[in-house]
Amino acid sequence: MHHPLNMQVLLQQLTNSNVHFTILVPAVLNMIIKLPVENSPDLSSIRTIATGSAPPSSWAMIEFKKRWGIEIINIWGQNEGTGLVAGPDDVPDLDMRSDYFPFWGKEGCSWPSGVEGIQIKILGENGQEVVAPGEVGELCYRSPFTFPGYFRRPDLTERSFTKDGYFRTGDLFILHDSCHVGFYDRKKDIVIRGGFNISSAEVENIVLGHPKVAEAAVVPMPDEVLGERVCLFVVPREKENPPSLEEIVRYCREQGLSVYKLPERLEIISALPRNPVGKILKSVLKEELAKRRIQKE
Repeated sequence: MHHPLNMQVLLQQLTNSNVHFTILVPAVLNMIIKLPVENSPDLSSIRTIATGSAPPSSWAMIEFKKRWGIEIINIWGQNEGTGLVAGPDDVPDLDMRSDYFPFWGKEGCSWPSGVEGIQIKILGENGQEVVAPGEVGELCYRSPFTFPGYFRRPDLTERSFTKDGYFRTGDLFILHDSCHVGFYDRKKDIVIRGGFNISSAEVENIVLGHPKVAEAAVVPMPDEVLGERVCLFVVPREKENPPSLEEIVRYCREQGLSVYKLPERLEIISALPRNPVGKILKSVLKEELAKRRIQKE
């Protein structure tokens, strides 16, 4: 366990300790991929790396497979005992694996991994189950290892479960097709621009492919006309050569990102604030954005 992360020690361990499996958050995967060629580690002993806490980018998965033959397993889960796993058996396509999870428990879908006992469904705002591809709703989860409720909080437990025993995860998922779902965004962590919901994760994953970007995070910027606009925080790969907003927007357009999802404000930051398990603290970034706006205005 690395708290805080010591990248030099981590790379030495991955190179010299005959590691076969480890777990790294997407930010660390990106850091390894973007190391200069002369500093690139020898990861030939590693067979598999699991990642989670945030959606990984498909380009990082492809690079790990191409450079070292390493399979990246994408995991979504919560402490309450929920979990979806996109691995090489159930989701062999690397382009899909970054945001396609198996719709476990769905009638008519079979999975080589042999996972059983897990049932999921996606509920829209009206409480009805989402059934059409492309629709978004809250992922609800039921399995033998899901927790029964919150300790001494029957009120919170009641709000957190459906009447038929599914746990309301609080995360928004999209129904990709009849057998796959994908993480869309946290229920309270999306940008709503002029009535359109924008997935922060979608924008972040595209921006991470820019050669000048080491890390990226999207937060909503209050706007009197549209309600919210997309603000992008970026940790530049080279401090002396940060990307401009124009460069980011041009790159996003080239990758096919819809016009209304394009970043409209860019803030350069030395490091993204994270909690002990590596999740980006968007609340801290929102406070930082408010301070910077006041200073500039």
